[in-house]
Amino acid sequence: MSAANENDASAQGLSIYDEMDPMLKLAELIYAYIDARKVAKVYLEQFRKKYNLTDKDLEVLNNSFKNDSKEDLKRLFDAKTQNKITDSEVTLVQDKFSLLSLPKNSADIEKDLKKTKEYSKQISDHNIGSIESINKGFGDAQSLIVHTIDDDFSGTEDEYDDECTWAITINHLKKRIAVVFRGSTVKGDWRADFSLNFTDMKLHGPKSTDPVIGKVHQGFYHYLYGDTKLGSDQRTICKAETILGELQALFIKHNDYKLYVTGHSLGAALSTLFSFRAAYDSGIPNKPVMNISYASPYVGNWEFRKHFQELEKEGKIRHIRVSNEDDVVPLAPNVGLHWGFPVLYKHVGLNIKLYSNQGYFRKSLLQISFPKPDSYVSGIYRAWDNNILGGITLTSASNHSCVEYRKRLEAAKTELCKIPSIEALYQDENITGGLFTS
Repeated sequence: MSAANENDASAQGLSIYDEMDPMLKLAELIYAYIDARKVAKVYLEQFRKKYNLTDKDLEVLNNSFKNDSKEDLKRLFDAKTQNKITDSEVTLVQDKFSLLSLPKNSADIEKDLKKTKEYSKQISDHNIGSIESINKGFGDAQSLIVHTIDDDFSGTEDEYDDECTWAITINHLKKRIAVVFRGSTVKGDWRADFSLNFTDMKLHGPKSTDPVIGKVHQGFYHYLYGDTKLGSDQRTICKAETILGELQALFIKHNDYKLYVTGHSLGAALSTLFSFRAAYDSGIPNKPVMNISYASPYVGNWEFRKHFQELEKEGKIRHIRVSNEDDVVPLAPNVGLHWGFPVLYKHVGLNIKLYSNQGYFRKSLLQISFPKPDSYVSGIYRAWDNNILGGITLTSASNHSCVEYRKRLEAAKTELCKIPSIEALYQDENITGGLFTS
């Protein structure tokens, strides 16, 4: 963060909590909205099959919703389906198309989510619990726009198993453009989370001639850099480049905005990989890229961390990696394989570990640490603390949920509000050691 931005933050009375809380809320919002969109898409696919409609028919109906009265719609439905459609069914289809329409502000999304909750049990419980407070922390719900969501599935349940889903949001009040990655929700995601294989990290994908800049988790890398569907120009490009293309277009319109990247669980790992890529990109202005992740598993090896720290030193990236003390996911997988040989994973960024309560010898609800490049003692401690054997005792799946992260973040709010900014932590030599001098 520049000195000017630091002064602006201080003048507004902002703290590191004011940076962290909206990012967790964004992750929760996208979790819930993608779940609701999934319900809508499955319903529309069932409706299409029930009345033997084509995708083109659905497109015509969708376009008609924007212009026609309900009576006109009913006549169009009857003509398309050769059946008499009830008013309630017209209303349901209309609601589904409305929910899927973008761009949309978060206040309207909240209305959609509450409406979806009334007739669907398929939205995850942890998302239902956050709907009431989903817009808190954004400043103004009318100013937060969900610009893009990539969850373009065919509508069957199986199509959701191995997809990387992401969203781009714009906060006009805070002048932030954010990329939000969805976390693990289906069995395909967890297969990727706990895959042990490393692969070479290349900025433009595995088929590029780029130099290797470390080893990273093969499953996470594939999500972002594997070939995907044809684009509008008939090129097959990876999701990372698709996202960057959209961001570059947005920053041309909003050249004084700043890029934030966030995610929870699998989404946190993807946010780390993507923010690393974005930090190198000249089309992203107003560096550093701000990456605030929650419950991230390991992403890369020591060489990846070395390049990540070079970007931190150059002021191109800042990463706050938030973890719960008794969450197993940030402690795994500790060791990966590359060509059959074991390779240690290394966490990146500045870690804020959240505790459920104060201990006998610990009077704080949080602990801040950083992989100091010049401290062997710190390295040994972090290796033990970030290992499953040393970093965890009794645990449960609930310690990994967004609900638990939000609960602990709010409990530690008083302490976090005493920290003026993320940059203040990075510039504290007691925390980052010789990062800026080595």
